[in-house]
Amino acid sequence: MKYTATSGSETFEITVDEQHGQMQVSLNGKPVRADFVKLAKRNGYSLLLDNVSYEMTVEANAGTYQVYLDGESFLISIKSERESRLAALTSERARQAGGEQIRAPMPGLVVEVEVKQGDAVTKGSGLVIIEAMKMENELKSPVNGTVKEVRVQKGDAVEKGHVLVIIE
Repeated sequence: MKYTATSGSETFEITVDEQHGQMQVSLNGKPVRADFVKLAKRNGYSLLLDNVSYEMTVEANAGTYQVYLDGESFLISIKSERESRLAALTSERARQAGGEQIRAPMPGLVVEVEVKQGDAVTKGSGLVIIEAMKMENELKSPVNGTVKEVRVQKGDAVEKGHVLVIIE
């Protein structure tokens, strides 16, 4: 099974297969030795990755995971290969129907809107910053274009999937 994990601006391709009764894991196409075990403590896990041990806490929230590891916090979104294909198809249909819709990846509070209607944006430029679970997440433009519509303002509470900005 193939997965795409995204944390901030980094994306990782993960493949998990079972062969001869053993799990085979690849990270960005490179085989890795991995073992993942639930610990007795609430939301605690042990990850052994290429003989390096990590202890972490994971909080799941509607398709995203807040991971606390070595004093740092990471917001991670994981999609299966099927979910990634559907998202790409939906995104293409949205573009054909009048714009790229930038949606909230999780519930949160809008702390900054970095663009306004009519602004020219390039792929990777910042659009909106959302605070979720005490972390700020900057949503960036996936395409070059012009901001057609901004549907949020600073201070708005948004749910997962809420359309924030439309780019054409």
